[in-house]
Amino acid sequence: MARDTKFTVVLFLIYVVSGCFHLIDSGAAFNLLNPFLIVMNTILCLSFLFFHIRKLPGLFFFFFMLMTVGPVVEMFFGTDYSWVTLIGFLSAPVFLYSNWLDYDRWGKLFWIPIVEFAFLGIAMALYWFIPEFLILSLIGLCILSMAILMMNGRNYELTTVVKRQTLVLAFSSSSLTTAYTFNQFI
Repeated sequence: MARDTKFTVVLFLIYVVSGCFHLIDSGAAFNLLNPFLIVMNTILCLSFLFFHIRKLPGLFFFFFMLMTVGPVVEMFFGTDYSWVTLIGFLSAPVFLYSNWLDYDRWGKLFWIPIVEFAFLGIAMALYWFIPEFLILSLIGLCILSMAILMMNGRNYELTTVVKRQTLVLAFSSSSLTTAYTFNQFI
C-alpha cells in the first residue's frame, strides 16, 4: 500500500510543479495543466483497475476513469462524448455500495463514506448544472479524502480497496482544485 500512496503523491507533486512553472513563467511551463490531470487520473484508475479487475471495486475505477476519458477523446477528436462522462457518473453509486459492503469495518465511522459520496454526487451535479460552484464541493471532497488517508494507520486501518478509492478521489479533487486556483491567477 505504500507504493499506491507514493504513486499518487508523485503524480500530484508533478502536477503542482507544472502549475508553479506555469505561474512563474508560462514559457517554462509544461503546458499540461488540464490535459495532465485527465491523463494522469486515467493512468491512476487503470493501474488500480488492474488489481481489482474481477471485483466490484474494479467497476468504481472503470467508471471513474470514464469521467476523464470523455474529455480526452473530445480534445483529440473534437466530437461531443458527454455520454461517456455520464456513464462515468455510475462510479458514485458503486463507491457507496462497495463501502456499504465494508460496513462492519467502518463501524461508527460509516458516516465518512456517506459524506464522501455526497460530496462526489454534488460535484457531479454541479459539473453539469452550475460549473462555477464546482470548486466548493471539490474542496470538501479533497479535505475529507485527505483526512481519511491521514486517519489510516492510527487506531484504524482502511482496507486496500477503500484506500485506493480514496487515493483516486484525493488526487483528482486536489488536482482539480489546484488547476482551478492556477487558472484564476493566469
